[in-house]
Amino acid sequence: MARFPASASSEASPLRRWFPPSYRSTWPKLAGVQRLYLPAAARLGSCCRLTAQPTRTRARALCFSEVTGRAPVAANVRRQVRRSERIHAIEATRLLNEFIGDLVIGSRAMGWLDAPALQPKVSHEFKVTMHRMCVWHLIATLSKWQEVYDCYHEVFPDDVRKASRDLRKELERRGVRDFRNTVVGHILDKKTKRPMSKADIDRKLNNIFNRNYEGFLLWVNTPGGNVFPNTVVSIVEQIRDRLTQEYSITPAELFPWKQQEKVAV
Repeated sequence: MARFPASASSEASPLRRWFPPSYRSTWPKLAGVQRLYLPAAARLGSCCRLTAQPTRTRARALCFSEVTGRAPVAANVRRQVRRSERIHAIEATRLLNEFIGDLVIGSRAMGWLDAPALQPKVSHEFKVTMHRMCVWHLIATLSKWQEVYDCYHEVFPDDVRKASRDLRKELERRGVRDFRNTVVGHILDKKTKRPMSKADIDRKLNNIFNRNYEGFLLWVNTPGGNVFPNTVVSIVEQIRDRLTQEYSITPAELFPWKQQEKVAV
């Protein structure tokens, strides 16, 4: 059997990119399957009845046969993959739903402080602190998008995948993740081993805001005007809605605790 050299990491296995996401969580349990070379035309021909050229489905058929010890048919492999992807899509949809809530509340809370009814009761110091807290919260939330994309983009429908990838690139260009790592979550800059100065923090914030604080808030969330793909909220909402449609996800699957509350009552 063709195998990787003993010193090679299992991360380098060409099988990894063909595994559906849920299989990756049980990667160490696959009993050496990750060390197989692909394509292995002879093994594919002998272990399954799929006759097409090597594809993701065919590679998964090989993995399926190695794990189960029996030769799969195409329908069985596709059904197994679809079930795995649907579970992953439900996880992504639930996460995106929470993501939207964090962005909407974080971007609108600052505007609520300017309401006439609250103005006499809110000091300048309180407003400054609240603004800082909301901006930090928004940046911490936005900084998670890279991980959201990396973990779940495989189940995103094709018509929203480009927008999700472009958002990842734009957040990286603005330095959102870097700001979370150096300012929001820490006081020391890992590169300089020194606390960030106010001038450095302001420079990084200006880059995130594109030198327009109000424009940044509207780019994140435009109440009553979130048109896809012009705002972050519109992109996340569209991906969530398309996942719900594509995988027929029900409210009970997104909010299982609501069903438990009904039973308790």
